[in-house]
Amino acid sequence: MGFCIHLNHICNRANKMLGFITRFSGGISSPAALCSLYSSFVRQLVEYASPVWSPYTNGAKMRLEDLQRRFVRLVGVRLGFNYMEVPVRALSCELNLPSLALRRDVADVVLLLKITNGLIQCPDLLAEIDFRVPTNTRSRDLLSHRYHLTNFDFNSPLARLVRLGNLVAAECDPFFDGIPQIRSRAFRILSISDT
Repeated sequence: MGFCIHLNHICNRANKMLGFITRFSGGISSPAALCSLYSSFVRQLVEYASPVWSPYTNGAKMRLEDLQRRFVRLVGVRLGFNYMEVPVRALSCELNLPSLALRRDVADVVLLLKITNGLIQCPDLLAEIDFRVPTNTRSRDLLSHRYHLTNFDFNSPLARLVRLGNLVAAECDPFFDGIPQIRSRAFRILSISDT
């Protein structure tokens, strides 16, 4: 079951907030102003504490992405497109709105960075993260992978953080680079690995 109830709750709240923005921003046609409203009132709802509850099933991911697609279609209608003819992908790029899944992955990497660098004091979580001791293997991973018996365990928050952390750590130094540099590199690296 996981976080299904939580996901339903935040999707309902975000849908209501998106409806509120749609109804009460009728006089606003500026994409920048609409994006500001979306980021402030909708996106923050679906990103709060996402490293804990981030979904791994395609259906749950699509429910969240549908929220952003609805918003992009709203902006497209305000720009003069018909609702079903809005070029969602192109307009999302133009508005600088990466997918919510990519933003959740970057939030995971930033959380891992904060835990391993002591910016978040949580010794219990830090004890669960194993750094890989270099041996004569081809692996260049910074963190050790654990064997997972179930799909649920494989997609648990800590296992997901380790996988994403290894992807990003291959191209940057998580102990030297600051959070802004790691965040921007994570967006670049993870967006390439998503495609």
